[in-house]
Amino acid sequence: MSKQKICKQNIIDWINQVIIVPRQELGGMPICPFVKEYENKIRIIETTTPLQVAKNFAFLKELFDYEAVVLYGKKYSYEKLHSLCDTINEKHAKHNVICLAMHPDSDEFPLPLEYNFEYPLLILQNKENLTKAQNRLENTPYYNYYSNNAK
Repeated sequence: MSKQKICKQNIIDWINQVIIVPRQELGGMPICPFVKEYENKIRIIETTTPLQVAKNFAFLKELFDYEAVVLYGKKYSYEKLHSLCDTINEKHAKHNVICLAMHPDSDEFPLPLEYNFEYPLLILQNKENLTKAQNRLENTPYYNYYSNNAK
């Protein structure tokens, strides 16, 4: 099996075993309550050019009906990963894209549990749909579990 397939499968396994599992610490809700709903519209891509992939996502997400793209491929430092995320957000916010960064060295979590992946990840999402999902969660106890720094 190639390195790409192993890492891609690792991300799929992490999503299925960590991100979408209902958690006692969250009142029975998963870390990301909407991944299951959109799982057929999420792509996992290995890349060393995340800015180019972000540009493609910004202009092609509706055409291909993508909700999100998870990018992996380089072992970026914490600072470099967040810098890339900030750059993507600056360039593509007007294109209905939001980028989130997840680094294995993160030690602050918005939720009361650790759920880092073993490699740095950039997660590109449809900003409008993320906002709608967040609004739906406002009517649940989900945000009661968030740390004060993350609210």
